[in-house]
Amino acid sequence: MLSLERILIDGGLLVTIITVLILISFVVNPRIWLQDYPEAIRKLAAPLTPAEKRQQRIFMIPFLAAVIVLPFLSTRAVVSQADAGFGTAFLHAFILLNLFNLFDALVIDWLFLWVVRPKFAFIPEAWAHQDQLFRTRREIGNWLKGVVFCTVTALILAAVVIVIR
Repeated sequence: MLSLERILIDGGLLVTIITVLILISFVVNPRIWLQDYPEAIRKLAAPLTPAEKRQQRIFMIPFLAAVIVLPFLSTRAVVSQADAGFGTAFLHAFILLNLFNLFDALVIDWLFLWVVRPKFAFIPEAWAHQDQLFRTRREIGNWLKGVVFCTVTALILAAVVIVIR
């Protein structure tokens, strides 16, 4: 059976860890998010340097580890405690991952980047082309891609948790 308490606690932990990593990466070097900018802005920016590619990897390793490890451990705990099946494991992992996906879309992308627009979080080329930067259709598309990623990841995590229990 799903545990709302577990989802909220572990989801809050996941959101907090990943948000902190994202904010630190903006302060360190917003260019490491160059691949997430619209193509028109990417064309204006210089390619990532080898040092920036290293920075990108340095931030992506803990980011991806959090996205995989925390939902895995949380799903494993739910399955162990409730002797739950694949459906419960999948639903738990799916909701947990989508909590961050929704938080990312609404709080980080919309509120923080669109409304607040802190200069430190953007590459210089973005400021002259804000009409390209802030497009609702693109953001909804990114959120939907996140839902697909969360679905696939939740399927894999649930399968692994069920197999190893």
